[in-house]
Amino acid sequence: MNLIFFFAILGTLIGGFCSLLTIVLIFKSSDKVFDALKLQLKELDIESELDELLTKHLNEFMVTLKMQIPMGGMFLTETLNSKLKALAKVEFLKMLPELKDKISARAINSSVFTEIIKKALGKKIKYIILSSTIVGFAIGLIIGLCFFAFNMNICYS
Repeated sequence: MNLIFFFAILGTLIGGFCSLLTIVLIFKSSDKVFDALKLQLKELDIESELDELLTKHLNEFMVTLKMQIPMGGMFLTETLNSKLKALAKVEFLKMLPELKDKISARAINSSVFTEIIKKALGKKIKYIILSSTIVGFAIGLIIGLCFFAFNMNICYS
């Protein structure tokens, strides 16, 4: 009869330990996930979308600039406008890889995401551990009962 409790307690310990180990490994492997996200962000091809956005905003900027400078319309001809916009686009696109690096470094910070995950899953982690220990207890109890029934069958045969 003591073996039934032994298997039940052993199953509980194994279930709880396995769930704790799983959760620890998930948080340990999060660095690899964040590195993959950073790499994905760096490889995003946003140049084409950025080109449209830059063209729109640079056109608006040039119109505003002409209005802000009283005699600006006389000096900011279409040729000069086109050259200024082209230079601004080229310089911005040169800066884009560095900008992606800085954004990925700030946006995808593993410690920040780990804290967010802990806050979001805080109570659920407790339920995962509790449910796995209960399942481990049930499996251990079933194994103990089977072992007990098997021994009773052998002893009385």
